[in-house]
Amino acid sequence: MFIRGKFLFQGLIASLEEKNEYTFYAIIKSYWEHVAAFGYYYLRISALLNAGQEEEAFLLAAKMGLGGRGFPTEEMIRNKGQNTEDYKLPNIYTMMDAVDKDFEKHLKQKGSMMRELYDEQIAEGGHTTYTGLTIATKWAPDRLSQLPDLKKSWESKDKASLVNLAAMSSTIFFFYWEKFEQFRK
Repeated sequence: MFIRGKFLFQGLIASLEEKNEYTFYAIIKSYWEHVAAFGYYYLRISALLNAGQEEEAFLLAAKMGLGGRGFPTEEMIRNKGQNTEDYKLPNIYTMMDAVDKDFEKHLKQKGSMMRELYDEQIAEGGHTTYTGLTIATKWAPDRLSQLPDLKKSWESKDKASLVNLAAMSSTIFFFYWEKFEQFRK
């Protein structure tokens, strides 16, 4: 999960540097979901380790590392003589809600951070229909070809919002990274 987070973050920064709004939304959606899963993973694994359930913590690490919902496939699991229930993870909203609840304790405030921003900005901006329609309505500079401009850049008002989403998701990621670091001490 650490490595996945690193490469998603690098892609996010590259799309910011290139001012590529389409790529940014695709990557921020993946990164945001990864941060939620990463925070959820910390919350679950710390509870298991604090309860002395090392084997369950190890099994959770394996499930989270595999990615959850569609992998491994049912056939792969059956071939190992195991049950699909052993590999199921909650959906991303459940993970976001757990992280939001944890952050309410740390920030001493009510309300969602991850899920609300995800629903209102990221999921919509990163949705394939929204991005596809945006691409289709932004004509290439010559306007005669009626081809979409695939290098749409954002306006300054959009830039602030996008940079804030990147900063917030990274803040949450590194908050939990530091929590994992405490396990080593």
